[in-house]
Amino acid sequence: MATQKKGCGFLITALVLLLLGGGIAAYLGMSAVSSGKDFVEDIEKGEVFVTPGTLNYTPEEDGEVTVWITGDGSTDLNPIVIEVTDVAAGTTTNADKPGGSSTMGNQHLVAKFSVKKGQTYQVKATGVGDGYTFRVSNLSSSVVLSMIGKGVGAFGVFGVCGFLALIFGIIGLVKFLGSKNKQPVAASPGPPAV
Repeated sequence: MATQKKGCGFLITALVLLLLGGGIAAYLGMSAVSSGKDFVEDIEKGEVFVTPGTLNYTPEEDGEVTVWITGDGSTDLNPIVIEVTDVAAGTTTNADKPGGSSTMGNQHLVAKFSVKKGQTYQVKATGVGDGYTFRVSNLSSSVVLSMIGKGVGAFGVFGVCGFLALIFGIIGLVKFLGSKNKQPVAASPGPPAV
């Protein structure tokens, strides 16, 4: 009969934690990459205008739209103001600037504003020179958060599972290497034969 050393349970637990954490992290990471690709494709489906021109934008649904500038990241986004005119009402407002910076490939988030289905909005960019390309996309700025959340979640899950696996692995190795082989208990010979 084989003898079992102490600590094997800890080592098996460490291995299971590594495999489980790695699997979940891989799933979340692939999901974040897929969401990122879809997000970039959705931005590129947006309607384009080049400064000093304007865009008459008619949304297909109520919600928030985002305005993106195409560039290499060297353009200062702070002086850019996006003016939105409700054509029917004749009112002009400035679109809200995002709380932080969002960059997807060569697209940089400049502004966001709310729209109503079927109404036409004239979108104009000021504070930037001629020849800059802008895209108005039917994407909410909060979509970026879900993608970032998946990426951070992947690192978090793998980090926690990896840390726990390290702890269980160290405990298991200490117990395994410090234990002596147990000698199997000999079976008692039973009662004497008569």
